[in-house]
Amino acid sequence: MINLIKEKFKNNRDSFQLYLGNSIVSIFTFLSIALLSHFLVPNEYGSFRYMLMVMSIAVSLGTLGFSQAIFYYLNTSKTAQLAYDYINALRVGMLISSVVVVLLLSIYLWVTNSMSSFFDWNKYYIWVVLLIIPGIFQSAELNMFLSMRRVGAYFLNTLTIQTIKLGLIFIAFTVKASLIHYVLILTITGVAPSIINNIYIQRFFKEEHFAFHKELLHNLWRYGLPIGIGLFFGVIMTHTDKLLLSYLLNDSVSIARISNGNFEVPLITVFYTSFSAIAFPFMLKAYNDGNIKELLRVRNNYQREVTLILYPIVVALIAWSPSFIPLVFGSDYQSSAIFFAIYAITFFYRFNSYHDIFLITNKTKYISIIQGIELVFHIGLTYVLISKYGLIGASIAHLITNTIYAFVCTLISKVILKVRMLDIIPFWYLYKIVFIATLMMFPFYFVSFYFKSDVVRILIAVVYVVTSILLLYKLEAKKEEATS
Repeated sequence: MINLIKEKFKNNRDSFQLYLGNSIVSIFTFLSIALLSHFLVPNEYGSFRYMLMVMSIAVSLGTLGFSQAIFYYLNTSKTAQLAYDYINALRVGMLISSVVVVLLLSIYLWVTNSMSSFFDWNKYYIWVVLLIIPGIFQSAELNMFLSMRRVGAYFLNTLTIQTIKLGLIFIAFTVKASLIHYVLILTITGVAPSIINNIYIQRFFKEEHFAFHKELLHNLWRYGLPIGIGLFFGVIMTHTDKLLLSYLLNDSVSIARISNGNFEVPLITVFYTSFSAIAFPFMLKAYNDGNIKELLRVRNNYQREVTLILYPIVVALIAWSPSFIPLVFGSDYQSSAIFFAIYAITFFYRFNSYHDIFLITNKTKYISIIQGIELVFHIGLTYVLISKYGLIGASIAHLITNTIYAFVCTLISKVILKVRMLDIIPFWYLYKIVFIATLMMFPFYFVSFYFKSDVVRILIAVVYVVTSILLLYKLEAKKEEATS
């Protein structure tokens, strides 16, 4: 699989730019949040994370699957004019959805103002709106640049603005800025990329003329809406803990603590989705050829490659979470380490896409159905566990829901392909890698706690990760030599 990835990146520069660019952008975004965790007092930071939650939900609602729809229609457009017509239809659609989302936000504001005392909507409303609207338009820009084969230009624009944002955040900290000033920085650096990217798109289509065809907008809505609903369910589930805490506890500090515990580590998500995306065309070809055995072989190979790298990282994140969380977010969030240690167990499931079989076999209806049921179950479970156990209940709810979700998707995939569970996921192989990675962790772990510095402890954790990955690959190579 590693050779397959090297070959694909060698022959497709856009693929390499896409995965590298996504990784860098996700790291920059994560760094911005981590810096604000250090720079803001907990109650302000909690308000900031609450604002990000509202923005994220609003953007996912406003995009309506437009990103996937425009990518499909741009790649199937036979003329540049038709492609430009779809882009204009997209812009009109996003303008309409932006207005609808702002109206819904106003209703949400009216409802929550009587229930929430920790967040001053009157002070931040306009800034939240100015973050949401560019966010909706930006959601499809990457796929437009990908279709135009100008991915490098997109990431150059985005990373330039991200770098400026980090610099402005540091400057704001030196002058002891308040939350409103940081929000202003995020607003300016949120609007700028969309303006620059749309200027670039206009220049790319400078020979084409403007036209709006409502039937093209209907096409985008028809294709994107089912996907958008599924994505919206996913975003709501991600933020269920913060949503419920805002009503149950009405406390911004609690939202700050849980936000710094229940979060996705950027590179892990990009890593497994990259492997899955690269393997997908080969799996699809095998399925279309009626070769289920080859499909499972390709899938099993990329699962094993991901596991060899992923599992030592996950073991390290869990074991060294008491040092990792304060180092990344600040000493005020030492208590978030236990939340993260529980939540990070779900990373063990991130060795493959659980939707790939549904997509390959054109059984996409299962995705929205499962995610809808999962969302309802997760909201109820989170409510019960937070009410009974407090903040840690939210982390436990994520663990339980993700475990059930992974099992159900695997079970349905097994039924669709008419194979065994062990053919879908190599359980015994996964257990073996977890066991070896955990066993190797102990000596490094005990050595690291002879040092009081969190930085030194994390450096030792990094040494453990590198050593474990090299050893696992060496063992795997010996196994392949023995069987060949």
